[in-house]
Amino acid sequence: AGPGPDLAAEVGRAGELASAAARCERLVAADPLDDEAVGALVALRSVLGQRGAALRVLDEHERRLADSLGLEPSAALRRARQCLLAPSGTDVGAPAAAQGAAQARPSAGPTPTADDAFVGRRVEVLQLRDLLARPACRLLTITGPGGIGKTRLARRAVAELAPRFMGGAYWISGAGLNDAAQLGQRLAAALELALRGELALWLQIAHGIGARSVLAVLDNVEQVEGAAAALHDLLVACPGLKLLVTSRERLGIDGEWLLPLQGLPLPDIDEQETDVLRSFDAVRLFELRARMHAPAFDFEAQAAGVVRLLHAVQGLPLAIEIAAPWARLLPAAQIADEIERSGELLAGRGAGGLDDSFDISWRRLSDDERAALVRLAALPDACDLEMARQVAEVALPVLAALADKSLLQAQDSGRFGLHPLIRQCALARAGVPDIVRQRHAEHVARWLERLGESAGSTRWRDIERSMVHLRSAWAWALAQRQGELVSRSARALMLYFEGQGLWAEGMILLAGGVDAFGAFEACARDGDLAGAAALCHCLRALATLQYRAGELEGAESSARRGLRLAQRLRDGRAVKANLNTLGLSLWLRGRFREAQPCFAQALRRAERDNDTPGAAVFIGNLA
Repeated sequence: AGPGPDLAAEVGRAGELASAAARCERLVAADPLDDEAVGALVALRSVLGQRGAALRVLDEHERRLADSLGLEPSAALRRARQCLLAPSGTDVGAPAAAQGAAQARPSAGPTPTADDAFVGRRVEVLQLRDLLARPACRLLTITGPGGIGKTRLARRAVAELAPRFMGGAYWISGAGLNDAAQLGQRLAAALELALRGELALWLQIAHGIGARSVLAVLDNVEQVEGAAAALHDLLVACPGLKLLVTSRERLGIDGEWLLPLQGLPLPDIDEQETDVLRSFDAVRLFELRARMHAPAFDFEAQAAGVVRLLHAVQGLPLAIEIAAPWARLLPAAQIADEIERSGELLAGRGAGGLDDSFDISWRRLSDDERAALVRLAALPDACDLEMARQVAEVALPVLAALADKSLLQAQDSGRFGLHPLIRQCALARAGVPDIVRQRHAEHVARWLERLGESAGSTRWRDIERSMVHLRSAWAWALAQRQGELVSRSARALMLYFEGQGLWAEGMILLAGGVDAFGAFEACARDGDLAGAAALCHCLRALATLQYRAGELEGAESSARRGLRLAQRLRDGRAVKANLNTLGLSLWLRGRFREAQPCFAQALRRAERDNDTPGAAVFIGNLA
């Protein structure tokens, strides 16, 4: 592989696209068959608007490849040609260019494809398309209150705009994230970057994007601490990158463009002409959703009630989505009466419309359905059927009833999810039941224990998809000092963070376990053995990740503590693991005489335990 993408990344950080293209020209001249250098040059010519020049580069490369080797261009370069030749607006997909990356398979969030159920926002779609076409607009933030439709608009936009970006269009969900490091990990996963633990995360992302023409859509990032600064630096480093962000508030960084969303436009309260009414998106959305649940819904007869209802919810799309299904039971005027009787004025109160609309749904639920909704809301994220049954104790018929009432979303992945605002409304009426959090922590611990003893790469994908559940269950187990749950979870978490190279993230999690159970270090003989065992498992896992991250002094300290504790607990597996980590940490620091006895002692234990794989490892370390 040639140095083309690395060069594009290096020069791109200085904002010198033309210089990057000229230097890539020289690389291609030096090695005309360098696929990656050609890809980088094509991407740069495209970003500079030199479509013809980009095609000529591809033509020349194809001719030379055929003459010299009798080969066809790579799939990435064929996709680049397809995109360059496609008419404007043709949906040919977003080809990868400089590094041949395909469109990402996002780890979380909705798939960036057109939403056939999308209604309205025609003006906003045109505005968004126009703004992102401007060279000066590299960061566009869609702002507005919860439930206003920011995510759907962004999803519609990325489906339409993807073909414009030769380096790909990627969807990154910010749901469940707290800081810029977590956001960076999710962005890197979407870009399919192979991260290296010794380099700064966001620097690696900048290297991975380089000078490519890339659109990254970041959904729901207002709660992500440090996101603004990280994204600002990324834009400076990557001249071909454009960001589309959805957030309840602006990021407040230089170069940010804003597209604020309000409620859908509404007709005058006394408007009676049905043709005029149907020209409004809010009316069209309500009628469409109402007919989905009540095929015989007569809009002409109920037009006045529909207009009252839409004004009552201030045109808030999510509130319309929740209210419309009630048309199968109540006339629109009666639904409006219910909303107006709620006791709160909705004008100008973004979440008020949702709360009042939700209150109608809440009062129509049976006692069993209300209890089920609260238990589901107590779960930190979407759940599968097994978790719904075992943790929330919700049977399939009740799940179906809640989905029918538009309170629960049945996702294509087989999971059941609640919109965060519906979750908030439900918990505001009953709070989080501790029994659900306890069952949830136990369920996750059992699942992690099984994964820790299994093999195969699919287990890491399972853990990544369930990380919100894992963090919540871990935090509960620590807060309640439930050592058994921590012990059952620690090994799988260590293997995941070690295997994925997420050492810093894993160290933070496991250090929390060490802090929570540190007081149990003296209880290994006659005190709380579960707490001491939890501390032992956390120290073992922490030492492993510290060693992997190159924090050798910390690894030595953790391994020594873990070794002493494991010996008192007579945990042979932990003893061998800590001896090995201790020996490796000492060896890498040049303390060979101290390291060898650790390996030798671990070998003796392995031979005594008939641990053949372990013995092989320790013999190799002694060699």
